[in-house]
Amino acid sequence: LNQRLYIETILRRFEMQDCIPSPTPANPTVKLSKKLEAQPHEVDRMSTKPYRQLVGALMYTLMTRPDCAVAVNEFARFCNNPGPSMWTAVKRVLRYLKGTKSLGLRFKSKRGCKITTFVDSSHADDVDERRSRCGHTILLNGSPICWRTILQKRKALSTAEAEYRAATYAAKDVLWLRNLLSEIDRGPRKATVMMEDNSACIKMIQNPIVSARNKYIELDCHFVRDHHKLGNIRIKKIATAEQTADILTKKLPRQTFEKHRQNLLTDICRKTRRIRTA
Repeated sequence: LNQRLYIETILRRFEMQDCIPSPTPANPTVKLSKKLEAQPHEVDRMSTKPYRQLVGALMYTLMTRPDCAVAVNEFARFCNNPGPSMWTAVKRVLRYLKGTKSLGLRFKSKRGCKITTFVDSSHADDVDERRSRCGHTILLNGSPICWRTILQKRKALSTAEAEYRAATYAAKDVLWLRNLLSEIDRGPRKATVMMEDNSACIKMIQNPIVSARNKYIELDCHFVRDHHKLGNIRIKKIATAEQTADILTKKLPRQTFEKHRQNLLTDICRKTRRIRTA
């Protein structure tokens, strides 16, 4: 409910309370780049737009809304000199939030601590520097408690390498969570399952073989391979259509976006009404 009040507050703050709701936070056919930044004749007009303030307000919503992570992360990269098309794009997130104010995280009370991780990558997604975007989400007993979407620091030469690096980022968060749960005597007894949809990446993790295709990958990326061998992580193949982390790597069309979103968020207001009625 506090999240809903906050969304209503920023809608009033930026005079978007009467806007038409949008089905997705970002248009999958539009990719922002430096070419869309404000031109010299547009700088004065864009200086009056509260672009930075709006991006800052939206970043606060990411604490409970992983479905907006990719869009807000991309907008934050152009705070220095946003263009008119970027201002239109960032307002679309507000339109999306208006239509989905009731969505939020719901944590389930279950015995044990079952950790499941979805990890994915979008190869060379960055238009300007051709860096890959990776994302992962960690579910504890079916509820998301950790998610991340970032651009990889180094350029990946293949999709398999981009996925392999993404798995390394996810493995670090998984091990941190496992250690945290162990400190409170809730540590998982079995290996954490990591869902990956790239077969080449899975083979690189399972088979510690140096070949001509992976010999150029830095040693720090083999972190996930070591912990797979130790039994802390178990890699599992999943179909691309079922890869929930896809929502954290790229802008998706409406049907695919809503399919992955329902694995992360629920309609909290509907659940609350059912409880009160009962």
